[in-house]
Amino acid sequence: MARRQRDLTLERTWRKHLERQRRSGQSIRAYCRVQRLRESAFYFWRQEIARRDRESATRPGPAFVPVAVIDAAAGGRAADAPIDIRLAGGLRVRVRAGCDRGLLAEVLALLRGARGGPAMLTLPPSTRVFVATRPADMRRSFDGLLALVRDFLGHDDPLAGHLFVFRNKSGDRLKVLWWDRDGLAIFYKRLEEGGFPFPMPAGDAKEVEMTAADLQLVLQGIDPAKVKRTKRYQLTK
Repeated sequence: MARRQRDLTLERTWRKHLERQRRSGQSIRAYCRVQRLRESAFYFWRQEIARRDRESATRPGPAFVPVAVIDAAAGGRAADAPIDIRLAGGLRVRVRAGCDRGLLAEVLALLRGARGGPAMLTLPPSTRVFVATRPADMRRSFDGLLALVRDFLGHDDPLAGHLFVFRNKSGDRLKVLWWDRDGLAIFYKRLEEGGFPFPMPAGDAKEVEMTAADLQLVLQGIDPAKVKRTKRYQLTK
């Protein structure tokens, strides 16, 4: 009860800050400097309050992934489970038709990790990925990388859920920054040998946009530019 009350108090406080910033005409950065607020906290509460307002208006029901995890030795095939996925470690996942594939991918990733599988960065295909073309200081953490996203790459809303990829000068280390629903998250990888095959920028571009699938290739040491691709339809942005 006390925790809920504190949360409501914080929400009221930040609603006042959001309104004051809008009325002041100041940029978020300038307002936070004057009020001595953390910009990341301002962006968080702006997005969190917008989310709460949407939920209050629509009242969506809970989303459940219709899967059943059974022992591999159980055998048989349920009539309402057209997809049968075998996992390492003696498990099978049976999925009913019509399951949301994005949620299913998250569940499978969690199951894989729980059974001792390798850690990985799981991305839905719709994720937008922006790669900075200039090397970054890998000592930068959350606020430092957030400042690069805003000031160098020029993204007005770095907490929109996109992924921002930064590499060091030698190309053997990378950091991926993104907003993970309730806070900033960083994926950090260092190679013991070799480098990441990053895409080449066109001209003086500050960033290169790539697909989530191409980022997975880069993390595995595969150059997306050298992959043979079949023709696919793409919507014009």
